[in-house]
Amino acid sequence: MVTKLPMSSKTIDGIRFNAYSNDHGPPHIDAEVEGMKMKLVFETDEDPPYIKTKNPRIKDQDAKRAFKIFRDNQGTLRAMFNEVQNAREN
Repeated sequence: MVTKLPMSSKTIDGIRFNAYSNDHGPPHIDAEVEGMKMKLVFETDEDPPYIKTKNPRIKDQDAKRAFKIFRDNQGTLRAMFNEVQNAREN
C-alpha cells in the first residue's frame, strides 16, 4: 500500500484541505473534518462543485459546512491543487 503524503495543505475555519501529488481525477481536494476525510470536486465547465465521497461518520451539518467553505474558497484551493499538480509534472 502506498501512503499518500500531502504536498500542500491549508486550514480554513477549522477544516484542513489537502492536495496530493499522486492523486487521480477528477480534480478534487481532500477535506478533513475532525480527522475524517471527504473528497470535494472542483467546478468544471460541465459540472458544479460536489462532494464525491465522505466518511459516513461525518455529521451532515459538518459536511455541509466544509462544502460551503470549499465553495467560498475554490479559487485559493484550486491554486493550491494546481501548484501540487504542476510540481508533480516537473
